[in-house]
Amino acid sequence: MIRRKHFYIFAILCLVLAISISGCGKDEKKKSQNTTKGTDEVPTTEEKKPSNTEEEQSADEDGFYIVDDYVTPVQDVAEIMIKPSEGSGIYRYMKAGEAVKRTGYNDTWSRIVVDNTDFYVLTVQIEKASKPETSEESNSEDTENPEEDGKQLPKKIVIDAGNQARENVISEPIGPDSQETKKGATTGNVGTTYETKEYEINLVYAQLLKAELETRGYEVFLTRDSNDADMTNMERAQYANSSGATVFIRIQMGFSSNKELSGVMALTMSKDNIYNAELYDESNYLATRIIQGIILETGAVNQGIYETDEMTAINWSRIPVAVIRPAFLSNSLDEANLLDEDYQAKLVKGIADGIDSYFSE
Repeated sequence: MIRRKHFYIFAILCLVLAISISGCGKDEKKKSQNTTKGTDEVPTTEEKKPSNTEEEQSADEDGFYIVDDYVTPVQDVAEIMIKPSEGSGIYRYMKAGEAVKRTGYNDTWSRIVVDNTDFYVLTVQIEKASKPETSEESNSEDTENPEEDGKQLPKKIVIDAGNQARENVISEPIGPDSQETKKGATTGNVGTTYETKEYEINLVYAQLLKAELETRGYEVFLTRDSNDADMTNMERAQYANSSGATVFIRIQMGFSSNKELSGVMALTMSKDNIYNAELYDESNYLATRIIQGIILETGAVNQGIYETDEMTAINWSRIPVAVIRPAFLSNSLDEANLLDEDYQAKLVKGIADGIDSYFSE
């Protein structure tokens, strides 16, 4: 009886020992499988997720992921938009090979910096590029003698004070050999708050700009020096063509049914203009530099460059031409600024600085 009892105890101990050994084997096998799986089959989250990925970045208040790199067009050009919307208006085109700084992006748009201002481009139109040489590096030889930069020869400019006191109703072709016609000249708009006559304020700024540029060594001619002049838009462009001038600048004011719209804008021909498309690059560059000068000096809102092939003065020009609209007469603050002498001085300086920049680069 005692022996049988001892036998049962011994059997139970053997069974417990066997179960224990079997469990250890399974744990070791499981541990081995987990170790193999963790190193060879499925990477951990940290290993699968590289640094500086889109997931790690946080969006700013405008919903853009913050980056600091450079981009260039994928194809020949990319459209630089004023706002992240295809209907916001084109500031200018980014050409193939041009690298610009990018500061942010979202699912559709990339935010870039052009002329010290934020603009936007569709991300599908660009790709990453190498950082261009800094201005200090690229201009190191030129800046050794800054007194000679951009001042080798006096520059010759024609300034057209848009509109006139008397409307010219004679129809004239909007471009060489064109069957489409327009009135020779109009009186322009009238300010909605202070009743500022556009033809008068255009001449004020044309004369102020002439005086400023002459102090900087430019030779400047006005298409008109009084409000009683009678000169069609075609004749103004032809005058600029025959003057031997380097560029043709037209001063005009903006006007909109949206009274909230304010700021500076410019007009040039399109790159497909049938009359003078060969002037597109230089005209666009001239307009860009003048807008930049105005913004830096006055802080005005940048409304960009509007391309049109319907302006007679632009289409007849044979030299780089830009129509500058520095303010909107339909906006009460803009109109008030145009009449303020301190603002006038800033605005004229900004335009002149932009012209300097155009000639010095």
